Amino acid sequence: MRVFLEYLRNDERFQLDAPRLRRGAAAYAPSFYAPYVLAAAVAEEGGGRVVVAPDAEAAARLAGDLSVYLDAAVPVIPARGVLYGAPVAPAPHVVGARQRALAELDAGGVVVAEAVALLERFLPLDLQPSPLKLAPGAEIGFDATVARLVELGHQRVEQVRARGEFAVRGGLIDVYPALGDPLRIEFWGDEVERLRTFSVYSQRTTGDAGATTVFAAFEADASRPEYVDGLRRAAAEWEREGREDTPEELDRRAAVRALAALAGHFTTLGDCAAAAGLAWAVFDPDETWRALADFDGELAATMPDVDLRERLYLPLADVRTLLAGASQFDVVPRDQAIRFAASRPQFAARDLAGAERDLTRLVNDDYRVFVVFRHAGEAERATYRLRNVSAEVVTPEQLARLGEAGPGLYFLAAPLREGFVSEDLKLAVINERALLRAAPRER
Repeated sequence: MRVFLEYLRNDERFQLDAPRLRRGAAAYAPSFYAPYVLAAAVAEEGGGRVVVAPDAEAAARLAGDLSVYLDAAVPVIPARGVLYGAPVAPAPHVVGARQRALAELDAGGVVVAEAVALLERFLPLDLQPSPLKLAPGAEIGFDATVARLVELGHQRVEQVRARGEFAVRGGLIDVYPALGDPLRIEFWGDEVERLRTFSVYSQRTTGDAGATTVFAAFEADASRPEYVDGLRRAAAEWEREGREDTPEELDRRAAVRALAALAGHFTTLGDCAAAAGLAWAVFDPDETWRALADFDGELAATMPDVDLRERLYLPLADVRTLLAGASQFDVVPRDQAIRFAASRPQFAARDLAGAERDLTRLVNDDYRVFVVFRHAGEAERATYRLRNVSAEVVTPEQLARLGEAGPGLYFLAAPLREGFVSEDLKLAVINERALLRAAPRER
């Protein structure tokens, strides 16, 4: 749906405001409209961007909307979820998501970062285990694959049940990667003959899989000498303390402590973004700074040693400096010099006939009305139910070829969460679920 951005990019007022946004001006747009405006700003400037969101939920929603508008995957850099020094490591899916997003950042793409992730120092990509690429027909070696999964922090078990585990069964390797579905790797000698997904509950295959990437389930490359030495020292310390933990528990705690021992190699998101030449943007600054201040206060309370804290985390003042020139996208109206107005699609119709009247009114007012469905089949079927207005079913590819559409009603399939109605652009993007208002429940 990148073609949608042209409606805003061709707007005269946006052309005047875009340079000010690049210089760090604050802009207001309602929360349901801000992703569209932000995507247009990214497309206008070109290149990559790190967008900071207040929390995990906001980051996931924003990344999903940006992915739709930019026609490109926008990964999320989540916070680690645990403090350095805690007896547990981040969950495998968090580690995998961070590695995937950092790779996109390193390549100069667009990523969304959870606010707290800006404060966390971490190992750079070249000190993390390299992802394992799998594809049918690839000759990667059976034993070599087992070794690589260990390096990637996956634990070998008898039967795979959880993320970050793998099992060897004859000429098969079952792995539940940090990201993605459980995968069964079938070998013919050292060649990957087939990749299939499977259920961890029934252990039965569920379908064929194509090329895939297995990301790290643990943050450090377990094969690096520095990590191995740190692991040995940490294990010896646990033994001297006489802890009555199981060997598996001791290994896990030792691994977490060994990771913290690599703090001398840590980097920050700011350094990574600077190396990739990326600009910054902040979505919902009020909530973002509140989240940063809360986490900084938690750090001060749980880690009073300032030197230790600053070895593992970035001072809040440094984050303020980092984001001083970032574009600011407020979702609360105040005295912002730049304002993007839109309304949320709200229809009072309780049946299709009423919805048709609302859509017809917009079309008669010269709006380009796009109703977004989850699946193409639903869009096709919806056209047959219309009685008083006609709709054209289009694909994003068709829109890209045609350019800006004229006034009319269009149906298309896209995973868009929310829409908007912009009077200035004469553009309405409506999720099909917003067309009909639910009937009141009987008491």
